[in-house]
This record gives sequence, structure tokens and C-alpha cells, in this order.
Amino acid sequence: MVEINKINGAKIISIIKIALENILLELYFNVECLNEKFSFKLGIGDDGETVLFSLNTRLIALEEIVYEAYLTTEIEKDKDELSCLLGNEILNIQFGVGETLDTHKKVIYYIKIDTGENEFLFFNNGNDGAYSFDKIEAILEDDIYGYEWLSKPPIDLLE
Repeated sequence: MVEINKINGAKIISIIKIALENILLELYFNVECLNEKFSFKLGIGDDGETVLFSLNTRLIALEEIVYEAYLTTEIEKDKDELSCLLGNEILNIQFGVGETLDTHKKVIYYIKIDTGENEFLFFNNGNDGAYSFDKIEAILEDDIYGYEWLSKPPIDLLE
């Protein structure tokens, strides 16, 4: 089992994007830290508000992700905005955890990754995965959920 704290200090080797037309559904990050290779996934929850996070003890290959209706692509350098994360070291990953407005269940609303080069925020934009590199503060200022940044999500929130 990969420990979540190993993500800090890991280098991003590759990113795989899953989309339905223009709707971003999932991002797989293949990373390496101290000669250990593993991956983590960011996805959108079905509720239109939350995001999902999971760790995998190995790298994920593009060929392993088979969805009939979804477009699965590996991010290529300079061909996608996300390519600016390739080769970067993750200095810090944080989880914006809050409670749902109706059931008060703990959920993840935001995942923020800081690298030496970029700050990246992933969030659910009404069942459309969204991310930002430059409007992070404006997005968080409009937050209606109330969240706190945690260095790891509560164990029951891991997929």
C-alpha cells in the first residue's frame, strides 16, 4: 500500500485524461518518488459537487483504461494545458474537505497540487471535472460549502 504522504516529493511522469466529449471525468497521475513508481486518480463524484481520490501501488498504462464511450488520452508535452505539470515535483498536495449541505457527510470538494512550477486546483463543476492554474483564489472565494485544507483525506474518503 502506498502511503499518501509519499506523493509530496514525487515527480509527475505522465498524466492520463478521461473525458466524455468536453467533459473531464478523471485524471490519472503516474509518479515516481525515491525509485518507487505509483499512481493516483482524481475524479468527479456523481453528485455534481464532490471529487474522488484514489491511490494505486503501480503505474497505470493507457491501455489498461478501457471505457467504451469515453475518450482516454495520455497528455503530451505542449499539446495540452496539463502538460505543464509533466516532469514537475509535487511539493504539496492538499485536500479541501467539508461536509455536504444536506447530509453533513464529510467529502472532498477540492484537491490542490503545488509544484515548483505551478499551482493546480481540481474540482467538480456540476458533473464536469474542472481545474485551474491561475484562478484558484477566485474559485475558492466563491465556495459555498465551507472546507478545510488537510494533508490527507479521512481514510473513509479514499476510493
